[in-house]
Amino acid sequence: LQAYYYLLLINVKYPFNVELVLKVFELGRLPFLPNPADIIFSNLEGEEVPAPEKFVENEFTGLFLLNAGSMLCVWTMVLMYYGSLVLMRRCSTRLPKKFREFIKNQRKSMEWSGMIRTVISGFQELSIATFLQLNHLTFSSPAKAGSSVMAFIVLIGSVIFIFYCWNKIWNNENEQLEKKYGALIEEFKEDPAICRYFYIVLFFRRFGMALCLVVLQNNPFFQVITLILVNFFAWYITLLRNPYKNQAERIIKFVEELTYLIIHIMIRFLIDGQGYTNSTRNRIGWVILSCIGVSITIAIGIMMIQQVMGMRSEERRVGKECRSRWSPY
Repeated sequence: LQAYYYLLLINVKYPFNVELVLKVFELGRLPFLPNPADIIFSNLEGEEVPAPEKFVENEFTGLFLLNAGSMLCVWTMVLMYYGSLVLMRRCSTRLPKKFREFIKNQRKSMEWSGMIRTVISGFQELSIATFLQLNHLTFSSPAKAGSSVMAFIVLIGSVIFIFYCWNKIWNNENEQLEKKYGALIEEFKEDPAICRYFYIVLFFRRFGMALCLVVLQNNPFFQVITLILVNFFAWYITLLRNPYKNQAERIIKFVEELTYLIIHIMIRFLIDGQGYTNSTRNRIGWVILSCIGVSITIAIGIMMIQQVMGMRSEERRVGKECRSRWSPY
């Protein structure tokens, strides 16, 4: 959902119908979550830091702590959950054995894969917030200084995280990877080798997209061309190598990336076609909306089919178990 919303940040004038639909995907940013930074800094909303016009139109500011508020909330909840697991683990000697095993397994999962999944889910949102702040660094108030420092920390942490993940995949055997860092490779095939590194490709892609969206706002033509180039390697691997293990996931991601490529080509036409009639621009808009509709419909359809197949499989299993239990022979 977030990927479609970020299309609004490209410096192009969309037809009204496209803009209206893309705004719906803002829900993927979780804007309804409270911002933990409000507890530390009073009147955070009143702190003004300039941001490119397209970002301001879509409720972004130049302040990292405001833009990353939902992700900070998610991280706060994740760390609180992990802390509660550690605490319960230390105080669980009198609890039932099954509950102790559950806490132990949950803590192990959160230490590695759980944290990695949290980073993956919010990586592009944090990257955009970081580059918006670094684009206008300011230390004129405690909130702005804290926000600028946080942006630097997240930037350095993001780069370290990418190379840390690459190093773990490079130096670890499959069994150890599955055990500790399963979130990095569990969705992908082992051959060809590039498939195992696909999340690294996606991290660089999201990092590059965030940089292009913020820095190249004044040159829409170069911005879209650069975005296509940044996305190209991920498109190439997905469309020609299809790195996903699960067949359903392979179909969903193939359609998703193909439609995303077509959408960027259509955006390129919108930039070139500033002199197009409203009718022509609306047709291009309907092509973009059709691509989004096809991608979402196929994804929902496949997930529903999987659910039905799972229910039927469970029904057959239960039926077989009942027959074997009540059979007189």
